[in-house]
Amino acid sequence: MSKYTDIVCLLEQRIKRGYYVLHEFPPETSLSAEVGVARVTVRKALAQLISQGLLTRLPNGRVALDRSGPQNKPQLAFLAPAYINSNDANLCQSAARNAATAAGANLQLVEYAQWDDPAIANALRSFDGIFFKPWTEATPPHVIDALRASGRPVVAFDQDLTAFGIRSFCPFPPVFVQRLLDHCAGLGHRQIDCLNTQPVDPVIEQRIAQWRIWLTAHGLTGMLHSVASTQPFQQGYELMQSLLVADRFKASAVLCTTGPAAIGAMRALHEKQIRIGTDVSVCAVNDEGLGRYLVPSLTAIEMPDLVPQLTLCAQWMIRGGSDWIGPLLMQPAAAPLFVGESVGPVREVCRVSGGN
Repeated sequence: MSKYTDIVCLLEQRIKRGYYVLHEFPPETSLSAEVGVARVTVRKALAQLISQGLLTRLPNGRVALDRSGPQNKPQLAFLAPAYINSNDANLCQSAARNAATAAGANLQLVEYAQWDDPAIANALRSFDGIFFKPWTEATPPHVIDALRASGRPVVAFDQDLTAFGIRSFCPFPPVFVQRLLDHCAGLGHRQIDCLNTQPVDPVIEQRIAQWRIWLTAHGLTGMLHSVASTQPFQQGYELMQSLLVADRFKASAVLCTTGPAAIGAMRALHEKQIRIGTDVSVCAVNDEGLGRYLVPSLTAIEMPDLVPQLTLCAQWMIRGGSDWIGPLLMQPAAAPLFVGESVGPVREVCRVSGGN
């Protein structure tokens, strides 16, 4: 393969992945130095891409991305916090990418490190549509103002911004909590605690509220054990361990607000020789795709199929944000309940003493 063909393939892949949506297309001299070929070879490759409708030559002689070219797909962004490497975030991003592909668009991950990160403004200015995943805390007013003022179609993930006219998508409506609790109650559990290790953002707050509402409606009891942490696996382990040592965990079942909290708690129970699913039942609202692969397998509300609804969002973005169909707040009508080995019929609890 010639160097000219190599350069065409390299630039074609970058363009189709949306690389030059955020990055200015480099001048010929820079490209020549980057790939180590003569400038005349680079110019020949650029001419090929211009003829394909991927690039255009500006009046000043520079080459730029041809966003209106027939070969260029609409470019969407998944705008998400940096430093958050959770399976849940990966599943949401993957669903958004599949939805973009189904709608005939490309999707690029754009990360921001703080609310004032220029990456947010750059994404709003550069892409045809934005899937926006906020930090766990409430989105500040100046960011909401930027989302609204951008004129770009935006769909928020995991945070309800519909009060500000921003379309929002909730993968796990809080009411799904009640399905887990109904399952536990059907097995005879009458004291069901709630364990949380996430910062109490609106999503977590609503899950805890649903647990309280359900207990009241059914005349049952339970205690809340909550510690905000950026290390939910470790904190779930340490929180459950401390409850067992202090002999303060009396429930026959525990509802965990997230999968990581449940996994940490199950490890602490296992180390105290408490049989999970026999002595104590454990379930989680969102298993982040891991529940059925654990030992014991974790009873949980699993991630529903997000692609159909997100495809509608992507199509709306491609239309420039016109002709929206449906409510501003989108959420699945149902989610699969995976019944694992971690939940079983209630029995007289017999536990190892919490001492060393």
